[in-house]
Amino acid sequence: MNNRMIRSLIVLASLALVGLLVIQIYWFKRAFDIEANQFDAKVNIALRSVAHKLLKEKGDSISTIPPIVKTASNTFYLPLKADFTFDELDTKLNNEFTLAQIESHYELSVLNEGQDEVVYGFNFYTAPFNQEVACKGREKTRGIYNISITFPDKVSDLASGLGIWIFTAIIFILVLIYFAYSLFVMLKEKKLSEVRKDFINNKTHELKTPISNISVASEVLKDKYHKLSAEKSIHYANIIYKENQRLKKQIDRVLEMAVLENGEIDLKCEPFDLNLLMQEIVEDQRMIIESRKGSLLYEEIKGNSIITADKFHLSNVIFTLIDNAVKYSLGTPKIVISAQNTIDNTLITVKDNGLGIKKEYQKQIFDKFFKVPSGDVHNVKGFGLGLSYVKMIVEAHGGQVTVESIDNSGSTFSVSI
Repeated sequence: MNNRMIRSLIVLASLALVGLLVIQIYWFKRAFDIEANQFDAKVNIALRSVAHKLLKEKGDSISTIPPIVKTASNTFYLPLKADFTFDELDTKLNNEFTLAQIESHYELSVLNEGQDEVVYGFNFYTAPFNQEVACKGREKTRGIYNISITFPDKVSDLASGLGIWIFTAIIFILVLIYFAYSLFVMLKEKKLSEVRKDFINNKTHELKTPISNISVASEVLKDKYHKLSAEKSIHYANIIYKENQRLKKQIDRVLEMAVLENGEIDLKCEPFDLNLLMQEIVEDQRMIIESRKGSLLYEEIKGNSIITADKFHLSNVIFTLIDNAVKYSLGTPKIVISAQNTIDNTLITVKDNGLGIKKEYQKQIFDKFFKVPSGDVHNVKGFGLGLSYVKMIVEAHGGQVTVESIDNSGSTFSVSI
């Protein structure tokens, strides 16, 4: 699937989801507005009925009931200016709300006519309206009053009645999550596919080059060894040695790639002498370091240097750290490796004088395929696999790898196993 097709699919799917989202919001709002209008209508009818009965009991059958005013989206004000007691209002209000099937929690306030000061007020939490009201028996004074009723839970009560819409909203959210996850997986797989393709193409070329050089140098030694001077023989032998080391590194990268792809590491732990292993690694890398007029020093572990680990993978970890130290050194590489025993672990550090790593990148360098922007260094090759491999191997040993670095002042990688 090419990039253009992927972009087209993403755009079309996004437009479809945005369209569905707009439709969902529109119909949800329409349904909520209808519920709100129906609720307001029921409250209006109930309050006007209460007002009618209060006035009728006083012998007033002709006065116009004033319109109910919404002072807020959930507050209804009735400027009744009628003479009644709280008992009379409470009974009629409860009866009318029950008939209208209004079961929302409401706050009732009785206000002085004209001054609109609260004379008394009560909270009614649930239907039926037969709970004991605080101070109900104390409010016997008649007077000319207005009424205000607030429904503090109006929005949540109305929303709870839109069950089917809430269900569809949840389904839509799940679809969005699935779409986002699918998009993330697709882009990740595409990136992995591209990196894998580049990796194979580059590795094929990089493997052929040292093999060809080894083949040519070995043929010269085989066919013309008796005609070559000692200097020439050493020259071709060095070519074979260097290309062999180069080939070994490429094979190690392929092995690292295989380990990272599978996510499974079969460790073959056995006891061995860490000092001896480090000396072999240092000797193996010395020619490469010295070719750049650099230095590689190993500070031996003091005391017992026998550890139990996977020798092959641990060697690759150290090779990777040394290789990075060399690659990211602008000038003469100076690398110091040290090892020491702690209470529970063996600590191996690799210190270099390279470019260093900016603080914002230090948590990302162990992620697969992540490469630190190298500034002026444009010839650093790699696929961001080395340190990811290091982290995986070290953690498989039950240890951890950390880095301390200052930009342009080198880095120190610490491996604890």
